[in-house]
Parts: sequence; structure tokens; C-alpha cells
Amino acid sequence: MVCQITEAMRFNEAHTRRISSLRDALVNEVRRFLATQEATSVIARRQQSFAKELLDLGRLDLAANVIRGYAGELCARLSSEGRARYWTLIDSCAFFDDAVSAKWPYMTLEKRAIRIEWARQELGSLQSGENLAPSGQPSQ
Repeated sequence: MVCQITEAMRFNEAHTRRISSLRDALVNEVRRFLATQEATSVIARRQQSFAKELLDLGRLDLAANVIRGYAGELCARLSSEGRARYWTLIDSCAFFDDAVSAKWPYMTLEKRAIRIEWARQELGSLQSGENLAPSGQPSQ
């Protein structure tokens, strides 16, 4: 089995600018989501502050997990399009984390590249206003 810490470091070093710009864009989308009426009315103020602090610390993965924890309540309040956008944001953050972290034991450099592309595609759909189905996985 390949050492995932080494693989993650190799991938991150080989794609530094791409990863940095994608991370910044995802952080901005999470911040934008946290400022929505739905998020401010459902996510506890302390949890919102905590998520923002995590973003400031560069922990997009943990901030996304905070938001993910409110899925049931948020989805009950969001429109169909809002739910699709919510899950697209969550998926994009998860794909990004899969690509750059050492959490999965059999993640190859090729799989990392696929995940980073999926994250980019999901983010692009958010930024362009496209409405992806929440269960839809982006194409390779």
C-alpha cells in the first residue's frame, strides 16, 4: 500500500496553484452560504462562528462538516434549487478534500486528479448558476 501522506504531499506540490485557487473559491462559496438567510436561521450562531474560524485556519474540510451537520434542517427549508446548490457545495468540498488529504488508503494520484476535477466542476456549476441534481455526480 502506498503511503497516503506522501501521495497527498506529492499531489499538493505538483498542483499548488490549482489547489490554492480552488480552495480560495470554495472558501468564498462556503462563506457566501453561511451568510444566506436559510443558513443564519438554521445554523446556531456559535456554529457559524466556529465554521468561519475553521475557514480562517484553512480547514475547509471541517467547516464543510459543520454545515453538513445541518443538512436535515436546511433541506427542509430550502427550495429544490436551494437543496441542489447546498449538496453541490458539500460535494465540491468533499471532492476537494479527497484530492488533497491523506484520508483514503487507496487514493492514487490519478484518483486525486479526478476528484480535484470533480470539485472544480461542481464549483463551476455553483458559480454559473447551473442547477445540478443533488445526487448527480459530475462527469469525468
